[in-house]
Formats: sequence, structure tokens, C-alpha cells
Amino acid sequence: MAIDLLGKVPTIDDGEPFPPASQAKANGLLATGGTVSPERLKEAVRQGIYPLCQPGKETTWWSPDPRAVFALDKLAISKRREGKLRSLPYLTSVNKELELIVLSCAEGGQRRLQRWMSKELQQAYLQLSKDGLLLSIGVHFAETLVGGIFGAFVTDKVFTAISMFHRKDQAGTLALYTLLQELKKRELHLVDIQKMTDHTARFGAFEMSRQDYLSSLSHR
Repeated sequence: MAIDLLGKVPTIDDGEPFPPASQAKANGLLATGGTVSPERLKEAVRQGIYPLCQPGKETTWWSPDPRAVFALDKLAISKRREGKLRSLPYLTSVNKELELIVLSCAEGGQRRLQRWMSKELQQAYLQLSKDGLLLSIGVHFAETLVGGIFGAFVTDKVFTAISMFHRKDQAGTLALYTLLQELKKRELHLVDIQKMTDHTARFGAFEMSRQDYLSSLSHR
């Protein structure tokens, strides 16, 4: 591991351990370098670290502070909002069409201009699904996938939502709602969503310090 004494983040090679996630910079950047093999990705997920891997660019590894999360016993979804979501003209599915959901997230839906998930990273996530570590939700309209979300089990009580996309109004919202309900049924406690938005705040998301989030990973 090469460390820049002037304050830059360390560069890591494959096989080297990650720096402690608590050492990430103020913007959340922890380290750069290495590849995103399935084993490396699994190691990162379990330590509260996630990669950004833009095609043709060096892999970066992140652990933001604060961390946006949902506590599944404290969701703030009104009955009225639930009713509206359930009345949408969509069907949802669990753990179907994962490859298409990952590809759609990688392509960025309609609005994102930057691509953050290389083909190498896509394949690593798909391999994690074979190990039973991923969960995906698809949203369908007239048999066409119009929204979805996927993420990984960090522990048996903590889940990290990795990416979401939508191509029709409210399809992403329904995907997130369905994911939270599915995880609640499975008796998980905490869902990491990395960054807070106005949209997730309306569902009850809140910010947790990185230290508290990392501590939650040891309480299995």
C-alpha cells in the first residue's frame, strides 16, 4: 500500500487489505486502485466500503460520513402514501431479472450522464448474487421492466442498497418501498443508502455517523 504523506488517499493493490473505513477523507474517499473481483467486492461490502468504477478509470473505494440509512422499525410511510403506491399500474418482482436490473442501473436510467459501474463491476455483483448475497426488486409495466433496485446483505441484520433506476414515473419509488417491505419481512434492522435525498427523507431515512454505522456491522 502506497500512502501519500501530503494527505492524499492510499493506493492499494489486489490482495492488500483495505485501510480501516474510519480513515476515509471528509468526502468519503478511502482508497484508490485494485480491481473489483467478486471476493474483493465481498470484502469491501462487509467492511462498509463500496467502489465506484467508471469505465477506463481507476477504481475508487468509499465510506461516507455521515451515512444515510433507514431503520426498518422507524419507517415514516403514511397509509395514504402506501395506498397510492399500491394503486400504481405496475407489478413488482423479487430476485428476478437481476442482470437486466444491474445493467439498467449501470446505464444510469434517463438522467445520469456519468457511468459509475464498469462491466467488471457489474459481473462482480452478479457473482455475489450466486452466493446469495444480493437482493433485487423489479418494477414492471405491461411486461416491461421500468424500474428496479438492488443491493447486498452486509450482515444478517444490515443491508446496503447499491443502485436504483426508473423509466416511468414513481417506478423507482415503488421499487424502494417494496425493497424496504421485503427486508422488514426478513427481519433486518438497518438499510444503508449512502447518501440522503429529500425523497428518501420522506420515507424516514436519516443520517448516522460513519462510526455508528461501522459499529452496527459488528452487532450481528
